[in-house]
Amino acid sequence: MQVIKYYQSENQAHWREEIGKGDWSAAELLHDWLEEGKLKQICGEATEVLSI
Repeated sequence: MQVIKYYQSENQAHWREEIGKGDWSAAELLHDWLEEGKLKQICGEATEVLSI
């Protein structure tokens, strides 16, 4: 199993797209905040987005 760290990934666009496909209610919001570069502004600079 490999953990992907969004902010360290060279393929952030791919991971944003995958998050946008999520069927959980906050996936669209998370996608939008990542797309707009607002996630760390809203949640704090230490925020991490991890994927398995």
